[in-house]
Amino acid sequence: MKFRIALAQLNPTVGDLKGNRGKIEAYIDKAKRSAADIIVLPELVLCGSPLEDLSCKPHFIRDNIKALDLIAEGTDGITAVIGFIASNGSGRVRSAAAVINNGSIEDTFYKKDCCNAGEDACCSRTAIFALGDLRFEINIVNGISVSEKEISYDKTRSAADIIFNLCSLPFCVGDRKKIIEYFSKKSQLSGNFNCYINLVGGQDGIVFDGGSFIAAPDGKIAASGPRFEEDIVFFDIDTASFAEVGDKDKQALKKLKLKNKTEERCAVDNVVFKELDRIEEIYNALVLGTRDYLQKNGFEKCVLGLSGGLDSALTAAIATDAIGAGNVTALSMPSQFSSKGTRQDTRKTADNLGIILHEVPIENICSVYHKDIDKVFGEEVSGVSGENLQARVRGNILMAFSNKFGWLVLTTGNKSEAAVGYCTLYGDTAGGFAVICDVLKTTVYELARYINRKKGCELIPESVISRPPSAELSHGQKDTDFLLPYDILDPVLEAYIEERLSFDDINVRYPGIERLKDIINMVDKTEYKRRQAPPGVKITHWALGRERRLPITNKYREPGV
Repeated sequence: MKFRIALAQLNPTVGDLKGNRGKIEAYIDKAKRSAADIIVLPELVLCGSPLEDLSCKPHFIRDNIKALDLIAEGTDGITAVIGFIASNGSGRVRSAAAVINNGSIEDTFYKKDCCNAGEDACCSRTAIFALGDLRFEINIVNGISVSEKEISYDKTRSAADIIFNLCSLPFCVGDRKKIIEYFSKKSQLSGNFNCYINLVGGQDGIVFDGGSFIAAPDGKIAASGPRFEEDIVFFDIDTASFAEVGDKDKQALKKLKLKNKTEERCAVDNVVFKELDRIEEIYNALVLGTRDYLQKNGFEKCVLGLSGGLDSALTAAIATDAIGAGNVTALSMPSQFSSKGTRQDTRKTADNLGIILHEVPIENICSVYHKDIDKVFGEEVSGVSGENLQARVRGNILMAFSNKFGWLVLTTGNKSEAAVGYCTLYGDTAGGFAVICDVLKTTVYELARYINRKKGCELIPESVISRPPSAELSHGQKDTDFLLPYDILDPVLEAYIEERLSFDDINVRYPGIERLKDIINMVDKTEYKRRQAPPGVKITHWALGRERRLPITNKYREPGV
């Protein structure tokens, strides 16, 4: 007998029970119209992830269960597995999954405690369910240590034909290949199908990339969903090839009612999406993370400083793709140190992107500051004080536009600068969301060229990409006056921050680098600045500024469900 499975990767909003419930019900209806026998949704799809302080609010837990009950009423004719938050028998709040069959919640399955050090994945297992001839099992995956050099696989054989692995795993550059390898190898070793069902969407800078898939017993991907967008994956599975269940095993099965007439439907095409390369997935993560941060926090428009440099041009391009050119405003804030070339490139970039550009010169504003401060200092403000003064004036102007029009300020600094403190607290770090704060400068160059290839034109002018980077806070200033060249600096930062190597280990890997100890010391001394920076899209395991933050409390949109 053939069964139709639907895997729905949804983009929930933390706390928005009414909105999330509506999405879930819409996808259940879609699965029913396609004659699916079972639909499986990701971990915490009803309440959103990460919940943080909402998991401590009893009224929220109760309301999310009420929403689940209302969803169950609309599941006549189909079985659904839905992730939510619940309090288990001992009173502890846990991630849970409900098995709903034809309008009734048949069972609730709780996630196991976090993994111990050295474990690759952990999840608690429930009884095996029987839906007609189909035997399935549910795992709520706690985590996969894909950063380990070698992945160990669970060789435990299950009597289930298919295992549904409910996930809320954040995107991290390079993890996708290892996640596929993990579940493919598990299927080969256990001889059953493994389904990976993951959330999609951005939440406070964390991005879930979807990409749900089904790994067959031969280790190949039988079907998959797209990355970074909502979708539903259908897959037809034939139980005729599965082993018979013994009498003892049959007694342990939890039997569910099967109402669909499985014989009367056309076959579905098992689509396998092409995997994205590294730069493609980074760009998609940045666009999705930016879009969802704006929309889920109630912002329709954004504003940013456009300097004629590469970082601000890339940020503007990402914002344009995220929410549309008509919703992005850029401010050019030239000083006496701004070159003719950067001013021309600012206008050209804005025109290419189709975004609104306003020019607000800062030379006169800064001169007023200097007039009064110089009296106290007894000399002209210069050096770092004078340079940072310009950055903070620009930050003030951006925030004035934000207050006046209700736009979110996007900051434009990259990870290489932030890591060594080459930025101004309350200046270029002032804003609501740091789009590329976890992107190294060398990757910024790659992303700019990727955008131009993708669009088939110089959306970001070549002169912006090729010009030596400079903050233009003094005459003739270049980043390399203070920093190592980025092609040398970035591998050091990656080794120290991402791989957590010691100074000695890095010195062995990259011998002969001048000022290496100074660079490591600068990274260690910038912790305070990182804590003061706005949240941003996280694309690596050890993102700068990854300290936990309390979510905005109004994300719990309204009482009730």
